Amino acid sequence: MSNVKAQPPKVSPEQILAEMGQLALEELEQVMNKGYYLLAERKAPHLSKRETELFLEINKGFETDFQNRYDELSEKLSEGTMTPEENREFIGLTEIVEERTATRLLYLIELAQIRKTTVPELMKQLGLSKHYG
Repeated sequence: MSNVKAQPPKVSPEQILAEMGQLALEELEQVMNKGYYLLAERKAPHLSKRETELFLEINKGFETDFQNRYDELSEKLSEGTMTPEENREFIGLTEIVEERTATRLLYLIELAQIRKTTVPELMKQLGLSKHYG
């Protein structure tokens, strides 16, 4: 009897992305979160559970609708075409972005302490931008 195992067919990144493009937003977010988890494991297989949790939180983005609206209003602000109502909405969205940025910084500080490095050095190691939102 042979010990040869049949290899499953390899799926290309393009095929995976095409399938992901057909997912509902909530399903896509679940897949992306799992993807970030897998990426964290591959980049640093020695991550503790807490480091992995921090990495996932640091990389958490905004929902597509939120980000699109924020970008749209930001562009209107730059162009000087924002209405007073849109300005109030933009201020509310900006407060959410600032809160998320502050929370992200707390996670970065904790991860930097665990790794015995500075936040700027950690961000450089992880390829993270200083800008968020």
